[in-house]
Amino acid sequence: MSFVSALKKGIIYHKHGVNGVKLIKDNAFKAKWDCDDRLFTNILYFNEQGLLLKFDEYGNHAEVKKFISGHHLEFYNVG
Repeated sequence: MSFVSALKKGIIYHKHGVNGVKLIKDNAFKAKWDCDDRLFTNILYFNEQGLLLKFDEYGNHAEVKKFISGHHLEFYNVG
């Protein structure tokens, strides 16, 4: 699946037109790939080993915009 390659790229810092994982307005992370499908989340888990993103939302570009308007990043220490 094409979203796997987007996740393997890791965090990218281009605003438009690049597949990968992006931080959006400090409110959420999204995984974007060639089509209009998106995986996204505002919840980040961390411990001494690092950071984990669990993408728990799925939608298109418009749904991501709506999601980030009502959410902020949440951090949970699972260590």
